[in-house]
Amino acid sequence: MLSSKVDVEQIAKPLIELCGEQYPWRWEEDKGILLSEFASNKKDKVFSLLTEYFEHQWHSQNIRFIPDQIKLELGDFSVLKGEQVIFTSSSDYNNTSQLVALWWPWGHGGTISLRVSLLECSYSLDDMKPQSTGLFQYVKGLFT
Repeated sequence: MLSSKVDVEQIAKPLIELCGEQYPWRWEEDKGILLSEFASNKKDKVFSLLTEYFEHQWHSQNIRFIPDQIKLELGDFSVLKGEQVIFTSSSDYNNTSQLVALWWPWGHGGTISLRVSLLECSYSLDDMKPQSTGLFQYVKGLFT
């Protein structure tokens, strides 16, 4: 998941602009990730933006259904605890297929880290395991 700063900034620019100027970003060279840290009293606004911007939310309850290629690429970041969330979109959704956002609340509850980077792989809805697209689609698939 090591990406160049220019590539990440270019592809993440619409998302960063949605968040607004009050969220400062810095580059984590060793991870190839843009990082913003902010007080938890701002979390509702940012989480809402992420929910609208990305197609999928992966959390501790559904992480086992994330496409295998993404899990492999994210490595340790795919091990989620508490309220940590990974945001992704399939290649079928709004040109955000390479962008990934990592929502990381701190243990003390006062700070949220938001990391944004690029995935080398992309996925389509066909790559998703049946349970992750919803019980209805899974059951429907059994009969078609």
